[in-house]
Amino acid sequence: MNQPEQDNAKFFAKLKAEVEPYKNTLVLDGYHTLARLVGVMEGDHDFYYVVDRGEGLKYYSCVGTFIPLKGFIKDEHYNRLVYSWNLNHIEQAI
Repeated sequence: MNQPEQDNAKFFAKLKAEVEPYKNTLVLDGYHTLARLVGVMEGDHDFYYVVDRGEGLKYYSCVGTFIPLKGFIKDEHYNRLVYSWNLNHIEQAI
């Protein structure tokens, strides 16, 4: 493995560790849209966050970021969002 591949592998591992605590929770994605964070993936030329906005999976560059909601807004507000999400979507948020 050459140096750029090693750097990419380290960066991808860092991204996965950053995403892990928020997988399947509701976040604001890079477009400030409510979404369920699914994970992160490596593409040919970039790394991508994978989110579910209720209309299939969407991918956006990790040059942006996501804003976690769980633990950052009042629990009663977050739980209300999860309740509403889970009523209206097949894939459930936690």
